[in-house]
This record gives sequence, C-alpha cells and structure tokens, in this order.
Amino acid sequence: IQNGVGLGELTTVTEMRTHPNGPYLAMRQCQIVPRIQLIQRGRRVIFRNEDSILHQLRLSGMDKLESDISLPVRNGTNDIYFPNSGFFSITSTRHPWISASVVVAAHPYYTVSNDKGEFVLYDIPSGTHSLTVWHCAMEAKAIFRNGLVAGYKFGPDIAGSARIQVEP
Repeated sequence: IQNGVGLGELTTVTEMRTHPNGPYLAMRQCQIVPRIQLIQRGRRVIFRNEDSILHQLRLSGMDKLESDISLPVRNGTNDIYFPNSGFFSITSTRHPWISASVVVAAHPYYTVSNDKGEFVLYDIPSGTHSLTVWHCAMEAKAIFRNGLVAGYKFGPDIAGSARIQVEP
C-alpha cells in the first residue's frame, strides 16, 4: 500500500517527514503535505500555511476529539500537541478535497511505506510481534445537491493486523 502506515513492536524510531523544529504538515497550493504524518504519543505537529489565503482546518479523531485549527496566511503556524495515541483526520472546513491523517503511535516502533508500497523495518528483535498496517480511505463519491457537488463521502479506511515471527 503506497504511503501506508506500519505499527508494531518492530523497529527503532525513524521520524520521516520532519522539519528542523519537528514533525510538520504544510498547506501548499490548497493541499496538505505530506498526506500522512506519523508521530509518537506526546509529540506535537507543526501546522504551517505556505499559501496566501487563510485556511481553517478541522482535526477529529479518537474519543470524539474535534478541534478547529486556524492557519494565518503566508507561513502562519499552529502547533498541536497529541497526548493520546490513535488515528486523527485533518479536513478543511471549506474545501472537501483538502485532507490528511496524523497517526499517533503509543510506542517508538513505526514506519511509512514509500510510493511503491515498500517498507523496511531495521533492528527487529527476535521473537513474535504484532504488525498492524493502515491506509486512509481513498474512495470518494461526490454528493450532489441541485446539480452541484456539495461534498464527498469517503470509503472506509484499510487496516489489517498479523502476528509475525522474527528469527535471528
């Protein structure tokens, strides 16, 4: 799965997609990049607006958490702290095509696959471990009102889990 997430007891931390000040998500040409940010519980994510317009985003996730994030124009930032693990969705309050995910791991073992769907886990200790994979929903169906697109309904996320045995 391209840009999927692997969670488990499997590798040392590799904080991909980071900024000198920490993990980030940027609004760039009315898109959120990267589409997936993976962090460890207790970290913060820097939300940065590189566009010349104000963006209003909605963060929702576990425990019915919902919060609005305002990003002032041209390099305005807003730092969000994630004290709990889980899967969090970021959407625009105005533009249905703007979305991203933040996955917060309860442990330091995670990775993101590359554009070909490949990933490598290094320094895996011997033993039996759980490996969980996840990918955000990709299927989108337009919702029409009066002949115009009024929004989108997204399909369910893809997820799976397996026990694996690692030998020396």
